[in-house]
Amino acid sequence: MFKQSGVGLGDVLLEHVMAKRFTDTVKWTGNKWFRKLPNSVKLLWLYMLDTCDAVGVWEEDLELAGILLSETYGKTEIIMHLEGRITLFNDDEKWWIHDFCNFQYSVLVENSKSNPIQSHISLLKKHKLWGEYTKNNLTLPEPFLNPSGRVKEQEQDKDKEKDKEKDKETVKKIKRFSPPILDQVKAYCDERKNSVDPVAFINYYEARGWMLGKNVKMKNWKACIRTWEGNDYGNNTGHSKTSNAASEGASKFDGVGTVGNWEEE
Repeated sequence: MFKQSGVGLGDVLLEHVMAKRFTDTVKWTGNKWFRKLPNSVKLLWLYMLDTCDAVGVWEEDLELAGILLSETYGKTEIIMHLEGRITLFNDDEKWWIHDFCNFQYSVLVENSKSNPIQSHISLLKKHKLWGEYTKNNLTLPEPFLNPSGRVKEQEQDKDKEKDKEKDKETVKKIKRFSPPILDQVKAYCDERKNSVDPVAFINYYEARGWMLGKNVKMKNWKACIRTWEGNDYGNNTGHSKTSNAASEGASKFDGVGTVGNWEEE
């Protein structure tokens, strides 16, 4: 079947990808052309939409459709009902639903960088319908199917997913605070050549769960060291002010240098 039509395995796979398709939810109430169809033809039209390939080409088999839908179909009568909405080709063995692509994917653009869109265009070209599509893709006066901008929405969704992935990577790169060990504090104090007592520093913040005030978690212990250094807290000269600062209340001591502690190094 596919060999005769010039459709390859890739197109068969593409057709399977399109197993789930968009449908017009107001066709029963908002489309006069569809509403006026005999019930048997309504069923056939929906059957064609479900069983056509990825670009709206249906291999005519009214006999099978009649069996599955419990109806009897005459080819001439059906063509008359669907006039202006289908094109017959390949000795009338294939019926192309004009606006199928526009409804499912929006207007197909040949220079699109979307792989699915290029696959649809390639399939239209294999059917020798690309020229007809580009010329008549929006000519139906009362189309049952309406362009929906699906391609643009899909591309926007892809961009959003990329942004989400970037955000996740950014979050991963953000360093989580880990309380320093005594050697780290001592090394940093030696590097800065200050008089902060590393033991006093460790003891002070361990007793407070490494918190700055009641609700603010420490994020940068080095910034705290610089705050102690600038205010001469916890000096190791024998005149430590740590106890004095603590006795004055957490609001005064812990509030000092809070801005600096929000900065990551």
